[in-house]
Amino acid sequence: MTNNRSTLEVLHDAKRLAALAETGLLDALPQASLDRFTRIASRSIGAPVALVSLVDDRRQFFSSLVGLPEPWATARETPLSHSFCKHVVASGDALIVEDARTDERVLGNLAIPDLGVLAYAGQPIRTGDDHVLGSFCVVDSRPRVWTERELEILTDLRDAVIAEIELRRQAARHERSEEALGRVNLAILETNSALKLSTRQTIHDLRSPLSVISQGVELLRHHVAVRQFPEMGRTLERVHRNTAHAVALVADLEAAGQPRAPEAATSDLAALTRDVAHDLHTPPGRTVRVTVPPAAVPVALAGAEARRCLENLLTNALRFARSTVDVTLHSLGSEAHLAVADDGPGLPDERACAQVWDRGVRLHVAEGLSGSGLGLSIVREIVERAGGRVTAGSCSLGGAKFTLIVPVAPVVPVVPVVPVVP
Repeated sequence: MTNNRSTLEVLHDAKRLAALAETGLLDALPQASLDRFTRIASRSIGAPVALVSLVDDRRQFFSSLVGLPEPWATARETPLSHSFCKHVVASGDALIVEDARTDERVLGNLAIPDLGVLAYAGQPIRTGDDHVLGSFCVVDSRPRVWTERELEILTDLRDAVIAEIELRRQAARHERSEEALGRVNLAILETNSALKLSTRQTIHDLRSPLSVISQGVELLRHHVAVRQFPEMGRTLERVHRNTAHAVALVADLEAAGQPRAPEAATSDLAALTRDVAHDLHTPPGRTVRVTVPPAAVPVALAGAEARRCLENLLTNALRFARSTVDVTLHSLGSEAHLAVADDGPGLPDERACAQVWDRGVRLHVAEGLSGSGLGLSIVREIVERAGGRVTAGSCSLGGAKFTLIVPVAPVVPVVPVVPVVP
């Protein structure tokens, strides 16, 4: 694809930059799932340098790199003055350079003297909605004629990189959709009245896009490409579980205010804790340690509500944690205590410990760590509605600790049937 816009227009395109931010890869720690592809590219093509390069409006950032010299390897980025990849983004096409010293397209680029780039082959990393985010490329410090086989390998690996990045984007979109559903649910709780017809219609209409997402994920789960990349399969399983959770939430919202027979709202908090900790994306450099009883811990919470509480607490903890999140569950008589602790900055004082559960309260905003201010308030309302309570405070890790105390569901005794002897 040849792009008629100038390089600056393409690099500064707002929709392209939004798609780039949506990946969550800019300024993120090295990604093991992408490092595999750069290693394969370097070894199979015999190039000393291989990169997953994402280009924004002022720099190129390397989400994965092999063989890059210092200080660039530590910085993991260069200004655009040192970028061949910006030409891939601007044109939307592959860029193949055999000798940069004689190629008018890159002649004068500072990567030639400063990084020793003489030969370059880069393929565009393109999203499903046709935004070019950067380049998957190999580099040599000597002039080189790239063979057709080498370029085919580069293209195949680029396609796998695109699939990995697209999964990250779709997962991010799914999380935003679930947050939007949470806001709808919160509005229903605040009004505490039957849904108006227009609102009910809106919730009903959410079923259609969720059904399409669910079907798409189901197809991808069984695609042959997923079997070749286990990490992609694990990501899809997380998306599948959470899509099913979103479908259940919409069903609950649609049934709100409708007469129905009372039902026991119980779930196994031990199993749910293990599942949510496994499904949730854990950023590189952070560890989630889970300590739960091996036996079931039935509590007086519906499965969807318990999962929402767990996801909110774990997401918050991972956002604030420096390296470690501890999740512990134990039963004390008629109550189950679930605690989520982290080694982050913690809560500033006792007043904050009490107010953190209120709607709209946001802490550590200046550090860019704060969420929407809704998650913890939703957790408190769910737990209190089930007859439980919540607490917040400090912990031995040095950060914050949030505890849910919920009633243990009564065990219904099984009465043996005694046959009547005539």
